[in-house]
Amino acid sequence: MKRRTLLLLVMAGVLSAEQGGKYLIIAANEFAAVVQPLAAWKTKKGVPAKVVPKSEAGSTPAQIQAYIRNAYSNWPVRPEYVLLVGAPSLIPAYGNNNDCYYGDMGGSSLMEISVGRFPVSTARECSLLVNKTLAYERPNPAGDTSWFVRGTTVVREDSPADPYYQPDSRFVRGLWQSSGFELCESLCNLWGHNSSHVNSAAAAGRSFITYRGQGIGVWWTPFNTIAPSSWNNGAKMPVVVAATCATVTLAPGEKMLGDSMMLARTASGLGGAVAYFGTTSSGTGISGRRSACYRGFFTALYSEKQHRLGPATLRGRFRVDSLFPSEPIRYWEWTLLGDPELNVWTGRPRPTVVEFDSVIHLGRQDFVVQVGAAGSPVSGALVCAAMDSTVYATGTTDGSGRTVLDINPANVGTMTVTVTGSNLLPFEGSARVTVADRPYLLIDGTVVDDFAGNRDGFINPGEGCRLVCRLRNVGGMTATSVSGVLRLSDVHVAVVDSTAEFGSIRPDSIAAGDPFEVRVDTLVRDGYAASGLLRVRDAAGDSWNCPVGLVVRAGRIEVVAPLLLDSAPGGNGNGRLGRNESGRLQVGLRNSGGGPLAGVVAILERVDTNVVVVDSTAAFGTLGPGAEKPGS
Repeated sequence: MKRRTLLLLVMAGVLSAEQGGKYLIIAANEFAAVVQPLAAWKTKKGVPAKVVPKSEAGSTPAQIQAYIRNAYSNWPVRPEYVLLVGAPSLIPAYGNNNDCYYGDMGGSSLMEISVGRFPVSTARECSLLVNKTLAYERPNPAGDTSWFVRGTTVVREDSPADPYYQPDSRFVRGLWQSSGFELCESLCNLWGHNSSHVNSAAAAGRSFITYRGQGIGVWWTPFNTIAPSSWNNGAKMPVVVAATCATVTLAPGEKMLGDSMMLARTASGLGGAVAYFGTTSSGTGISGRRSACYRGFFTALYSEKQHRLGPATLRGRFRVDSLFPSEPIRYWEWTLLGDPELNVWTGRPRPTVVEFDSVIHLGRQDFVVQVGAAGSPVSGALVCAAMDSTVYATGTTDGSGRTVLDINPANVGTMTVTVTGSNLLPFEGSARVTVADRPYLLIDGTVVDDFAGNRDGFINPGEGCRLVCRLRNVGGMTATSVSGVLRLSDVHVAVVDSTAEFGSIRPDSIAAGDPFEVRVDTLVRDGYAASGLLRVRDAAGDSWNCPVGLVVRAGRIEVVAPLLLDSAPGGNGNGRLGRNESGRLQVGLRNSGGGPLAGVVAILERVDTNVVVVDSTAAFGTLGPGAEKPGS
């Protein structure tokens, strides 16, 4: 049976409030722009994202939760993931220790949707976590892949031995071994291991690092001096799971090990961890409660084949609630620092073979995509086709590796095709949308002849210009006897000659027309944009409205490096004009605009009657765009 998708409209990678989004990012106002690349990637791969600034979502936990609940109940595309972008001092947690609150849609104190947090206080930190997430989800296909199948468990054993620490770690290493890991490393204080061994493992690259043992703020000695800033592991960043007491804080102004692992390194020199899953509270005799979430999380990833981070954390919490329903604190103490929709690597990334029609036509149609890897079909892969604001369709491949998307492209252009999935290297390709049974004309460029100007090939203020437009036929038939009429609705640019003939234009061919003529007002400034339409028709009566944009380039003067020369005998040489002193003022000029300036003369006028200007003029000659000259 064919799988079809609902057609959605997307604008600029972020959905409007009326349409909603599966991935809701609530960001402190100053980070809303910084997180846009992450939203764009999520949308492109088929998880429509919406960025909402805190000023819109609310400033208190109750207001933010109410915003999320309204979105969950009323948006046509409702949230499945929520990312909070901001440290607790910017986006508060419930009770200063609980982010699960934001995933509770029904009032039961249990989570229906996944929640994660970027604990960032600056734009630099926000950019760092955005870049980490993107680098993790889009690894270099030619890079080292061994780290994807290497994991490390860390145990700080008690005396007498805790009944859960070692068995839990053996359980996870068993899952790794069954999944083909080449290294299942076990570190323990009883065997002489310490923080330096954790640092060395992380620096070499690990897919997971886990901890079982006591701790508050940091893991306990001898694992209490871990230095994530020293790891230098680049994009080989682990998901860290710490089943211990309070190594994540949601109290404003506090920092713990979770923060240091997440915020280690820089946006240009990646490292540290990509995600940290730990707790915000402490207690005694609760290692079994922590064991439930620890095992439930890894069972979801490896046995239940849940490859997204947030849902795996929900499965861990579900196990806690199932075994210990009367202890809700053991449920909501668990907190995720990182992207809740993160595609978690549980094995080596597999290169994908994706097949689809690379050229398609306008109109409603089935767009078939076939996904395979290593010679076998891939089921469960997420496929997304998108083009500007007219096409957005997603589907999941069936057992034969196939999905059928219902698309209806309304204009020619390039449609992106993106495929992601469990342990799949992301595929990013495209299909060209064209016309089969008629011509389809687009502007392919414009040449400027500023015949009544300085002939620099740019439109400058006060010039008369001839514009030669080129038309490309991207359709499947020849357009004959093509003509065009230029219409500009602009008070500063007048059209003197508005018509042009282009002749016949065959498919995949370009034709230049007769020149249009325009005249530009002398008062317009650099960068002024005049827009209009080129209305094109052919002999068959087909017509096209082609947008036209004309940008005016003009010079712009900036004063640079003024220097007062008050040397003897007229002054004392201190660079300041004092009483009864005389000197020479040297001023440089820069043309920061896009057009040339000729015959530039500067005139110095006084504004203080106590100063007498003896020589008031300086000549600079011609200043081209970006040119700078010192004055005389």
